[in-house]
Amino acid sequence: MNRITIFILVFCMAAGFGQEISPLPLGKKPKDVKRAATYGPMPVSDMPNDTVFYRMPHIESAHYVTADAESSAGICFETVADAQLDPSRFVVQLPDYKGFNVYYMQVNDNYPKYFEEEFGITNCSGSFGNLIVYNPRTETASILTVAFMFYTDSVHERVFYIDKGYTIYMAEEWATDGDDGEAVSTPGYAYKAVITDDGSFSVKRIFEPK
Repeated sequence: MNRITIFILVFCMAAGFGQEISPLPLGKKPKDVKRAATYGPMPVSDMPNDTVFYRMPHIESAHYVTADAESSAGICFETVADAQLDPSRFVVQLPDYKGFNVYYMQVNDNYPKYFEEEFGITNCSGSFGNLIVYNPRTETASILTVAFMFYTDSVHERVFYIDKGYTIYMAEEWATDGDDGEAVSTPGYAYKAVITDDGSFSVKRIFEPK
């Protein structure tokens, strides 16, 4: 059992398997928010086949927020049209914020039908963790991909941390095979995001690779 799988189990247990509110902060506070390597393990690898999913409230419409157009290569969600979005499940509920409900949902290769049912995607591979902010008054939602792990010409990873004030930090890392066969990691983009008063996300880039 790898460290990411272990974190998934602990992550779900700490949240009462979606039946209780998971307190903030969420994740291990990184030593450097601009470096993915200093974050704790994230639930972005294979999820256990017995993962419990919970039904979202009815969503009339949803909007996908792109963190950064320059860092979207290979991220299948970045091309999703809002009309395709139909988020209906979550694995962890977070504390309410400014009157909005907040949920964390993950989809990956273990559950390919969720890619198609919730995002209208049939050719997506990898693991993706999405933060969903839901407005119970308007039954609308905003979605931000806060974590991912997928492979194109190299391994791409995004990890996240949410502090007690609901500031969301995300950092990326890319890994390739070196000449000696050992993985060589390169820091990628890093972001700071907040939930806005209208229930969306405002994302600011705080680091970019040279």
